[in-house]
Formats: sequence, C-alpha cells, structure tokens
Amino acid sequence: MGNRKIIYTTGFKTGSLYKKKGVDIARIWVDYRFNFWKRYTLNSILNQSNKDWEYWFIVDDTSYNLLDGRFDLIQDPRIKLVFRNDQVSAGRDTGNYDYYIVFRLDSDDMYRYDVTDESMNIEFESDDGLYKYIQYTHGYIYKASTKQLKEWWRRHMTPPFFARIYTNNEWSRMIGSDKLELFDGGHEQVRLYKRKLLDSGRFCVGIHDLNMVTTLGKRTEVFDENNKKKILYGFGVNYPETDFLSSSEHDPWGLLPGGWKE
Repeated sequence: MGNRKIIYTTGFKTGSLYKKKGVDIARIWVDYRFNFWKRYTLNSILNQSNKDWEYWFIVDDTSYNLLDGRFDLIQDPRIKLVFRNDQVSAGRDTGNYDYYIVFRLDSDDMYRYDVTDESMNIEFESDDGLYKYIQYTHGYIYKASTKQLKEWWRRHMTPPFFARIYTNNEWSRMIGSDKLELFDGGHEQVRLYKRKLLDSGRFCVGIHDLNMVTTLGKRTEVFDENNKKKILYGFGVNYPETDFLSSSEHDPWGLLPGGWKE
C-alpha cells in the first residue's frame, strides 16, 4: 500500500466578494465564516481518531488581511496557513511519501472522525490502474440554529467530499515545476476521472445564516435525539448545543437562495 500523507485543504477566499460588495460585506463574511470554520470544520479534523494528518487553510490576500491575525492564534503545527498563489511552498514541506491523499473540505462542512484512518488503509488500485480520486457521495446535513439533521446527497451534481490521489512522482513533478494545482475552487472535475466511491455517512454539510446556495431540502430527517447525538458526536459536535454562532446580518448581500455570481 505504501506510506501515505493525508492533507485536508480548505479554500477561504473573499477576493471576488470584496471586489463586488466592498470591504464591509467581506468583513461580515470573514468574521462569521471563520468562527463557524473554527467551531465545526476545524474541530472535525482535530476530532480525527488518527492524528497523522496535515491541514492547509488556503487564503487569498484579502481574506488574510481581514482575518487580522486570528489564524496565528491556532498553535498546532499540523494546521498551516497557505497562500493561494504559493501552495508549492507548502507542498515542498510535506515530506517524502509514496502517496499524497489531498482532501477538499469547504469552510462550513465536516468529516467524520474515521476518515483519516480509512484513507490510510483503503485500497485505491484496481485491475486497470490507480484511482485518481476517492469520494464520499452520501452523508448528513446539519443546521445548528434549528437543531435539524438530515441525510444528504446530490442526484445531479458531484458532492464536494473527495480526495485527489497523487503518486510520489506526480507530487515531485508539481513541486519541482513551481506549479501546484489543488482543488481549492470548484469540484465538478472529479466526475471526469476514475474514482472510487466510499461508504456513506462520513461527511456532514453545515447550514447556517450566511449560506448562499445550500439548503436543507426535502431529505430524510433524523428525529431520534439519541441517534442524532451519536451521529453528530462523530463529527466533533457536542449535541445538543447550548448556543449557536449567529449573525446580526442574515444574507447581507440579499442573494439567497441563488448565491452571488462572478
């Protein structure tokens, strides 16, 4: 199977929003979303039963400036601030491995405690070669403000919960050419390649006041409180939560549910 490096990556970028809506709106987004990320997304990675992972928090210049040094307060050498235009530097610091398994994770979503373990042990070669991606297609969606938990999947689009598998040669070639292209943007490209679909229930979508496009939808809801507590505990959520991060501004740029366009 070879030795493996597990890297979680989150794109945290506000450049386009800043250009379209100005610094005040961009600051609202950064303040709220960073707190949500730290409480839910980051905590789900810290909750991994296998602690042998690395986390890249990928920012643009605007996001970095609006964070006002808050990221620097996170004192864990596995969690790295990475500038979008300088990902190759982080790639060169990862060490030498047979495979690099790089996960995409939005800044309001979560992975279950056993994803790192599974990634370390899963077979990702078949008779006709190496899979380019591994992917989870079914999971959960959680809205903390209403304490609703539902099953989650997508019928017509590719769920954004997957990892790109790089061989040592591929990784070395990228960092040697000063061009490291990870998927800190869109996620539909995964369906164009050979991918291995994994078990259900390993991810949870986060729903909150400043979501721009994702909704709970008409999916199967988990009503049993004990079952709900057990499921969310796997993502590092201490349910039932006594409080929830709320914003004085709900959808401040007024574009729900369609989202803002480039």
